[in-house]
Amino acid sequence: MLQDAVLYVHRTHIFIDTCSLLSEYSEAFWNRWIPTLRKSGQKVIIIPSVLNELMRHRDNRKDRKLARKADNVLRLLQLLEKENLVVLAGVEESNYTDADFEKIMACASRKQPMMLITQDRELAAKIHHLKNHHAMAARLAEGGILLKAKPERKEPLLTRIWQGVCSLFGKEKDDRASETCRLCGKSWPAYRMKAHICPECLKKGTIHHCKRCGKDMLYTHYLKYVEKAEPFAYCDDCYRFRKKVFQYRTCQDCGCTFPVTQGEAEFYQEKGYDLPKRCRDCRHRRR
Repeated sequence: MLQDAVLYVHRTHIFIDTCSLLSEYSEAFWNRWIPTLRKSGQKVIIIPSVLNELMRHRDNRKDRKLARKADNVLRLLQLLEKENLVVLAGVEESNYTDADFEKIMACASRKQPMMLITQDRELAAKIHHLKNHHAMAARLAEGGILLKAKPERKEPLLTRIWQGVCSLFGKEKDDRASETCRLCGKSWPAYRMKAHICPECLKKGTIHHCKRCGKDMLYTHYLKYVEKAEPFAYCDDCYRFRKKVFQYRTCQDCGCTFPVTQGEAEFYQEKGYDLPKRCRDCRHRRR
């Protein structure tokens, strides 16, 4: 188990990914480490691509359980941000969140050590393969404790030699140690596969176009087969733009001030409707 001293190192940058925030140990992690964060003045960094993934999960209409969980995580992050325990920072996001973390962790140095909390073994292995002693990967465990993420296990030397001989003479490898990717048909170590798909194919996918600006978007096989998410309707730029406030209005029933986003304004304009005169809660009560 990682000692509490890790979080007391003032200059250590702590990052956390989407799968950790949505994991079953997430609540226990925050309950365990929030007092430590307050005492040490440390902050957990959320990069933009992770925040965008959470917002997309929140808008998932097919998986209501995932949407509620993502919404609760976003609300918690807002509260923690007000307490100055969480900060939004990082690099310009890409279509593949793991690539953002690789760029960030590669910049770790003696003056700026970094730690990434992730449940993804493949991502943890990538951080390990950077061979940067100042970049560390950790994972959440029961009770919210942090364990050092172990790198991918390599097969014994004799096994690898035997597999090389088998491949040289056209024989099949041991089925217990390898698995065939259902998309490309190549053989990969079973522990590197997700949903019977190899890491290379998970990064590939099909091109979709943004509903608003027509920009090309990559719908990866990881999103399709592992997370079982629908193709995104809007690119990252348009998605953030549609979430911006277009106008603040006063509710006719309760008198509170409520925001109308750019996306809602575009929707009402396309349908030929006027902007709403009541807040969301009052509209639900009238239904």
